[in-house]
Amino acid sequence: TAPFFSLVDELVMNRERKPPVLGEGLGVELHHSEKGSNQNSVVYEGGRSTRVPAVKSVVVRLTRAGVPENNLLALVVDSAQSCISLKDVTSRYGNFSDVRVPTPRQPPTAPTLYTYRHPWGTLAFAVPRNKDGCVSMVRVEFVSAR
Repeated sequence: TAPFFSLVDELVMNRERKPPVLGEGLGVELHHSEKGSNQNSVVYEGGRSTRVPAVKSVVVRLTRAGVPENNLLALVVDSAQSCISLKDVTSRYGNFSDVRVPTPRQPPTAPTLYTYRHPWGTLAFAVPRNKDGCVSMVRVEFVSAR
């Protein structure tokens, strides 16, 4: 789990970097996604990390100029490759600031989000409601210091 958390920490520290540099640090080649992008944001996507194979894909969403910022960096975790448990997360980052449990109206696939709030934004770990309890996604949401 140490390489995974090192990658997450690096992602948080370098969240303001441009996609090519960010992708290089993550061990992923990020490509512009026409399908994911719209008038409000530009989306970049990449596959499995060469640095941490447990990261099976990466999504970067950056808001366009003139739009209220809500930038997102997401790592999709291959829990079959490596199970990162909530105990692992709390051992690294301490207690959560917030827990969002899916409502009954949400699909059964909706995960529980365990979130840490910071002055720069949030760091959240998604855990599906299945019995294994492994993290399936890490989300970093932030407002840049433009």
